[in-house]
Amino acid sequence: GTLSGIVYTDESEAIAVTDGEMYLYRENSNFTKNDILAKTTLDGNGYYEFDSIPYGEYRVAVRPNVSVYPNSLITYVGDTTNWIAANTIITTTTSSTGNIIHLKSHPAPVGSNGIVGNLTYNSLVSKSASVLSTKPVPGVGIVVKKNPGSSERNVITDSNGDYNLGNLDDGAYKLFVDIPGLHMAGTYEFTVSGGNVVNSLDYTVGNDSIHPYATSPIGLNELKDKTSTYLTAYPNPYNTSATIELNLTASNNVTIEAYNVLGEKVQTLESGKKNAGNYKYNFSAKSQGYTSGMYFIKLSAGKTTKVLKLIEQ
Repeated sequence: GTLSGIVYTDESEAIAVTDGEMYLYRENSNFTKNDILAKTTLDGNGYYEFDSIPYGEYRVAVRPNVSVYPNSLITYVGDTTNWIAANTIITTTTSSTGNIIHLKSHPAPVGSNGIVGNLTYNSLVSKSASVLSTKPVPGVGIVVKKNPGSSERNVITDSNGDYNLGNLDDGAYKLFVDIPGLHMAGTYEFTVSGGNVVNSLDYTVGNDSIHPYATSPIGLNELKDKTSTYLTAYPNPYNTSATIELNLTASNNVTIEAYNVLGEKVQTLESGKKNAGNYKYNFSAKSQGYTSGMYFIKLSAGKTTKVLKLIEQ
């Protein structure tokens, strides 16, 4: 199918954004495989289109050319700079049109402060670990938000995984990493004034989440989706088995089932009432007597329904 829309400079929809890249993310993407499913560019009318994509659930973001739109922010369908709050686009027909984005922007920066850090990847990092790796993660948005207030700035990590954001006004800020599909383990708070530059606010990306890393941590605050349940799987694709991880934000009746591409139920992983918390399940199609290929994990938790695609190699 196709997924398309238009990007405007603001909600009046009088002027289109004509210079920038569009990013298509899988819902519940795995960082090591297909975290960015596709890229495309805006045309002269602000129009974008992703073609030949499988039916599924997606999130879409625009990264405007900062030389043309110097005060713009990475913005998702749903007019937000945070992937957790972005709209999930569900494609079930040959075309999904009208996915409009109203670009978010910030006032021209005039401060003299800055923040510098690095983003790296380590497949061994989990929620219980704090290990810094040397493999850089380029092309990821780092978001800095005034606290209190709604003013935001963002910057993209370079080829070395480094980021450098200057011209911050005096005040207190929160910083978080925005990788769709990966929930935060925490976010940094920091305060700058009088030309101060904060160094080494680093993060390590693991297969399950994003983890703050610092030799001298600076006030870590939790930044997780407090309003909904989320489901992840890793590795994906997998060879032997995949770990299905459920984060349940409140006690609820939960059903987790696996289906093949024909809609046949392969396995029930969970069925019953669960308390709030994190739960892990192992899934292997071959262990259930099925061949390798594509499978779907369906979560039902109260009024919430989520579907996660898995590939067994």
